[in-house]
Amino acid sequence: MLATCMITALVAAAPAPSAFRVSNALGDGMVLQRGKPVSLWGAGATAGAVTVAVGGKTFSGTADATGSWAVDGVGPFDAGDHGAITITDSSKAVVTLSDVLFGDVFLCSGQSNMVFSANQSFTAAEDIAAANNPKYQSIRLFTAQPLFATAPATDFPGVEQKWTRANSTAVGNPKPFSYFSSVCWVTGKALFDSLNGTVPIGLLCSAFGGTRVHNWSGPDALAKCNQTAAAPRTPTRSWNHTAAVSEQANGDSGLWYGMITPVLKMQFKAAFWIQGESDVNPSDSVMEPQRGGEYYGCAIKAMVADWRVKFQQTLPFMYVQLSPWVGHEAATSFYQLPAIRQAQLTVNSLENTGFASAVDLGDPNPSTNVWGGVHWRNKQPAALRLAAVARHLLYGSTEQTKGPEATSATKTGSKIAIAFDPSTVGPSGLQLKPMVCPFFALNQPTNIARCGWLETRPAGGNWTNTTFSIGSDGNTLSVNAASDVAEVRYLYADWPVATVYNADGFPATPFVLPVTSKTASV
Repeated sequence: MLATCMITALVAAAPAPSAFRVSNALGDGMVLQRGKPVSLWGAGATAGAVTVAVGGKTFSGTADATGSWAVDGVGPFDAGDHGAITITDSSKAVVTLSDVLFGDVFLCSGQSNMVFSANQSFTAAEDIAAANNPKYQSIRLFTAQPLFATAPATDFPGVEQKWTRANSTAVGNPKPFSYFSSVCWVTGKALFDSLNGTVPIGLLCSAFGGTRVHNWSGPDALAKCNQTAAAPRTPTRSWNHTAAVSEQANGDSGLWYGMITPVLKMQFKAAFWIQGESDVNPSDSVMEPQRGGEYYGCAIKAMVADWRVKFQQTLPFMYVQLSPWVGHEAATSFYQLPAIRQAQLTVNSLENTGFASAVDLGDPNPSTNVWGGVHWRNKQPAALRLAAVARHLLYGSTEQTKGPEATSATKTGSKIAIAFDPSTVGPSGLQLKPMVCPFFALNQPTNIARCGWLETRPAGGNWTNTTFSIGSDGNTLSVNAASDVAEVRYLYADWPVATVYNADGFPATPFVLPVTSKTASV
């Protein structure tokens, strides 16, 4: 019965096939990517020629016998309003798109922390009220309905929010886990401000709570990690925007088909991504082989590379490194979460990538978070960090975008010196902040054990917390160490207690390093 209902809903959400129309990913009020030729596509056309007229220019494409049509190579156009877009098929049927702007278009995707609505965050009132500022009328929003599909599509199975101008209603739907995404909105707004309001911004959110990386990966990406695509399965419990926690079993590639392939013809400036929490828990026996850091590191990198092939562009990809969280199954997945955080960093080996850290953005009072600990409410700082990464990667900003990154650990006598990449430290040197494990105040010993600072261990031994200070040069950490220390790690815990920063306010990136010994000078 559930399968029937789900399939009916998917079909019912699709537009009527007989009418000449654009894809439901397009529409009045949208933003198309500036500076590049773009595509328009849809269905219901009479077979033959299809023309697009915009900005005093005409572009041609074709419709096949099924009525599917596409016009590629439209433009390029500079940022701004170039008038209505008129699309005509061979029978002279016409579709007109109005209030369309050219600017920078961003894809926001991943799981529930990307879905997480502006109305749920700590800064909800501020972020939602800002949307009523007339200057943000050139920011346009779109939200796909979270549904899977079983084959490539040119339409979303459902649309939750059609293209609309930013306003408090469009941003602040009171229903949780609905439109509009907090991180997507704050990031887009910050970029709009950075561009002095001269470039329209399009934000297309296509995200689904409780999903794993393989759901967003096409068959070609899955094959890169020795995984054969299985047929999509009907969810045992679908995301309904009211549950604090979701469970899905929508199968390999189900969201690749349902929530990514519908926009493969769209040009994007970049993609923003928050995902990985659901790859922590190994409790789903069906997915047992597809978990843990080793698999995730392969899978996320393969997914990004495959998206670029299928989008036919080196799509800049920026992600959020996962926040502190202790709500998963500690008994069976202890240290799975930090392993996923480390695995996320494998994406950095690809060109045009970057990340914003959320390792210090765990809920300051987890017991009051009605959305569950995995859904951290401190979204604005993460979004602003993501915007800084985008300014650097896309617009040439020279600002700092990340925290100190450790490069080596060298032991001399009873001290270990941890060196950092100078470009990530900055001229003011390392900074220490007084941060504490929140579970001390809550008197939760089990969760206290899941907090982590800086730890050392001998070869094959146990990890223990150790004290450290900033070295005399200001750019290294000096760690007290026993004679047999072989490894050092920082923030490798479910709940990292971040204390090391640079002067720009970015936390040091978690690391695991081998310790090399150096003979002390005589």
